[in-house]
Amino acid sequence: MLFILKSYQFRRTPSIEVLPLPILFNWIFFTVMRTSLFVWVLFVLTHIVLSEPGSKLKHGYSQIVYGHRIKDKTISSFAPISFLDCVEECLLRNRCLSVSYFKGANYCEIKYEDKLTATSSYQEQAGWVYSEKRHWPTELAGPCSQSNCSLNEKCQLTRYSNNGDPFHCVVSGCYEGWKEFNGHNYFRNKTLLSQPDAMKTCRFCGAYLVEIDDGEENGWVTTSLLKDVSCENQYDCTTWTGANDIQTEKEFVWGNSFVKVNYSNWSPENPDHRKIDGKLKECVDMFYDGQWNDRPCDHLNAFICEKNHN
Repeated sequence: MLFILKSYQFRRTPSIEVLPLPILFNWIFFTVMRTSLFVWVLFVLTHIVLSEPGSKLKHGYSQIVYGHRIKDKTISSFAPISFLDCVEECLLRNRCLSVSYFKGANYCEIKYEDKLTATSSYQEQAGWVYSEKRHWPTELAGPCSQSNCSLNEKCQLTRYSNNGDPFHCVVSGCYEGWKEFNGHNYFRNKTLLSQPDAMKTCRFCGAYLVEIDDGEENGWVTTSLLKDVSCENQYDCTTWTGANDIQTEKEFVWGNSFVKVNYSNWSPENPDHRKIDGKLKECVDMFYDGQWNDRPCDHLNAFICEKNHN
């Protein structure tokens, strides 16, 4: 005879209740299915796929491609991190479309494009695995699967909420990773935004898009904030500054202070003030070598925020 202990809500002492065998098995089965089985199966399948290149995931789970990676087009990178956590980081961001993962170093890159939109960046590369967000069950993101966060935000679960909201949207990078130089703090945010949206994000963090006053500051920004930035085409990984000539053509000012740009470090043939797809190049970004370039302001770039050192 099988017994199960069951405590009733309004009883001070537990009672013993006999459950028929089929009902007991059904109760155990559905309880497990609702909790750990889904996670366990997903973990096992992911482990098999990453361990054995010849394995294939069952229909309905992610399609993982071995030996491929999207170069550049990166929103953020993480290490060390598991592959499943890498996928979850992507699911928490509406901007993310795919992940590239290097298993040897447990290194994750979440991307704002996939192989359909970034055909030239989708390359064969040993040791990497590639997967697209649309192939993964959204349930992995928990309540964040229902989020309406903007493209420059990440969904974050709320532990304690006065209004009952299970999640909230945050702009990453406001409080960690700032570097100090000459009484100011700087942070390079890898989220890809237009210059106007980058300005708003910096202001959200109590900062502004970087305003470079002299060669010393430009050199420090290059060696301290851009030293790990690299790409085959330098135009694919530029970083916004706060300069623009929106108000008056060829007269560049800093977007926060509205002070005229006196120091500059233009790359050869820049600024050229050309139009791209009918759009004027009115905003200023930087190559990873510290030289400046003019761009249409709606181009999507990483950006550097600056604020006074407290």
